[in-house]
Amino acid sequence: MMCPAVFLGLEGVLVPHALNGVRCLADLVPLPGVEEAMQILSASDYKIFMVTNQGWLETARVLDRARMPAVLERFLMGFPRVDSFRVCVHGKTACCPCRLPNPGMLWSLAGEHNLDLSRSWLIDDYAPNLHAADAVAAQAVLLCPSHAADTKGLHWFVADDLADAVVTMLRNPT
Repeated sequence: MMCPAVFLGLEGVLVPHALNGVRCLADLVPLPGVEEAMQILSASDYKIFMVTNQGWLETARVLDRARMPAVLERFLMGFPRVDSFRVCVHGKTACCPCRLPNPGMLWSLAGEHNLDLSRSWLIDDYAPNLHAADAVAAQAVLLCPSHAADTKGLHWFVADDLADAVVTMLRNPT
């Protein structure tokens, strides 16, 4: 049976934005309320995935590129459940199908984990990234009400933070 999923952005959703990109475990301090929101999500029927663009890795040293998956895995182990994650290492100018707002990471995870994208959600704090949800017929939640104007004419939900987004998701099943 196909499962619904929630795809979470990294910076601005789980952790604060890092000035020069997430480079080490010290850059990965959960935002307030994230741990509680992740506990609620873990108890739900949704599979949980983290998706992030880290374009700085495109020109980084090979060692930095090789270390990044282990750094993210160690961070995500601190939550009750995260089923998998994806990182796009290509910069904004690359024509990469996996770089958000392109839906490549979502399609890839859906294929590997038997996901029903039409019953899934993408939560991010950067409005353009939410177009990936549109491309796969998923629901989307934009974090930070100051961006609410960015959603005019779109079917996205708006939430203050991850905890608020999880409540929105659970109140609006797909």
